[in-house]
Amino acid sequence: MDRDTFKNRLETAGKTAVDFARKFVWNKLSDNLIFVIQPNSLEISEYLNETEKQNLRERISELDEQLNLEEAIDRLFLNEKVPVWIDCSVIKSKKNHSVIQLLTSRRFRTDSELHHQSELYPPFHVNIQNPPYFDIDSKEKFEANWRYKKIQFAWNMYKAKRRLKRMLNEKYQKENYWNVFEDYCEKLDKAEQFELSNNLKEAKKYINGLTDGWHDYLEKIKQIKIDHESSLKPDDLITLNYLIKEVEKKINAR
Repeated sequence: MDRDTFKNRLETAGKTAVDFARKFVWNKLSDNLIFVIQPNSLEISEYLNETEKQNLRERISELDEQLNLEEAIDRLFLNEKVPVWIDCSVIKSKKNHSVIQLLTSRRFRTDSELHHQSELYPPFHVNIQNPPYFDIDSKEKFEANWRYKKIQFAWNMYKAKRRLKRMLNEKYQKENYWNVFEDYCEKLDKAEQFELSNNLKEAKKYINGLTDGWHDYLEKIKQIKIDHESSLKPDDLITLNYLIKEVEKKINAR
């Protein structure tokens, strides 16, 4: 690859990254681009050749340094080789420029060996980095400068952790009660016998844990009673009747 080809691909990837980011962030993004090079790892691994090791040392010495187009090319185009892959994304919005992060492989290769050949500008791949607290299902846009809003970031992370904890608790409880309820129905279906006190205790837990699908549960419980009423011991029949009564109460209360 020659320098002009790499320059054209970097320019195209940068502009595409800005257009892509506009779909996700609410900030007004400038078309004037500044670049920041970020190696995917700062470890000087043994499998790197000497040129790659030296380049990595230089990149480490100027982390977060903002570069113009030509300066970025000087650091990424070495003897007609470039990083085997480069992820390109907007990480900051300023009034007069947008900052593009170039997350790069530490390995340098020729054009035919580059990743993302199916895209228009190998080795570049355009993406956007969502804030870790952002709900991926949300239709809202987020702040492009979220990395640099320290207080706001900390507060949003706190809220996200609470939201995640609540969601996991609800998910765990729902799945747990559903699995236990299914297991209990399966045992009743096989006419296996239990002590009355344990049956009622567990039955209350199932009912308190269930959050939806009441009609389906009621239908299943009633069918178990119809199919096995003659073979169930009195204690198990009492438990079934208790379940039916409590589920009906839940349905009527909704």
